[in-house]
Amino acid sequence: MREDETLAACMALCLYEALECPDMGSEGYFNHCRGLIALIQSRGHEVHSSGAGHRLFLGVRVPEILFSLKHHTSTVFLDSTWMEQPWIGIPKTSHDRVIDCLAQAFVILERVRSLPHLSIIEQINLLHCLIGECWQIDKQLDVTYDEMVRSALDALYWQVPSQTEPLVDSEDSGNLFPVCFCFLNAQAAATLMLLWATRTMLWSGLSNMYEYLESMLSFENSSCGAIEPELDQGSTAEVRGTFNSIDRCGEYLSMAHRVCQSVEYFLKDDMLLAGPLSVSPALGIVVDSLRNRPGHGREISWIQAALEVVRRKGLGVLQDVDI
Repeated sequence: MREDETLAACMALCLYEALECPDMGSEGYFNHCRGLIALIQSRGHEVHSSGAGHRLFLGVRVPEILFSLKHHTSTVFLDSTWMEQPWIGIPKTSHDRVIDCLAQAFVILERVRSLPHLSIIEQINLLHCLIGECWQIDKQLDVTYDEMVRSALDALYWQVPSQTEPLVDSEDSGNLFPVCFCFLNAQAAATLMLLWATRTMLWSGLSNMYEYLESMLSFENSSCGAIEPELDQGSTAEVRGTFNSIDRCGEYLSMAHRVCQSVEYFLKDDMLLAGPLSVSPALGIVVDSLRNRPGHGREISWIQAALEVVRRKGLGVLQDVDI
């Protein structure tokens, strides 16, 4: 069971289920994925730190993290050992570091779900803490992007007129994305698209937390002032001071638009299956993020239409996934 060939065979079965979806449903795909994760865990991190084992591990890392986020279930890939040891002798790429940021979302979301079970003061303190952690992740994304820019020989991406028919077109909105992006290369494209998708999730989540925090602070201020001294070192004034960053996270829709403007690049015929496999995770992250914020019906409809194109290009498992 420790041979790379066994793991590769399991991954081939997962890919077959994703592309062909023979049972007209996603259950077969997810069953193979769960078996694949169990096999990786039983092999141990040491056999995934180089060569084919490392590449096979990378191939399943993003799907497993996304599955955990969507179904609120933890995964061994979120443990510190599996976040670091597979790279013990290999430097992390920019793509790896973006995935690290994405992986951190699971713990934050689980703590957000605990808020209704806490007192007002505990909610304020936890929100203050979570907001700070989110901005630390945002800084990590900034560092990764800056490193990509410095190491590139040319511009990472640029705008060009869209060459395809609008996915969603109506009299009141017209073509939602008449301009799309070209990229320096496919690796840069995949990394930037996932970075923008991760930032969409991060900033939209921050917007939700700021709004919830404001409601908690208003409630706390209108109630007995005796509870204010119980606040942690992040006092009410300090918490309010964090609101100077709200304008930045309010730009989450611009990040979502960048993801959408990247789709055309990935769906070109010469991308073959690499295009659909690259674009579907980012679109899934964005559509789930926008659903939690009001007023984004056009973008959601556009993404759903784009995912239908992805399905027709070969990713059959999407026909049984709620998008």
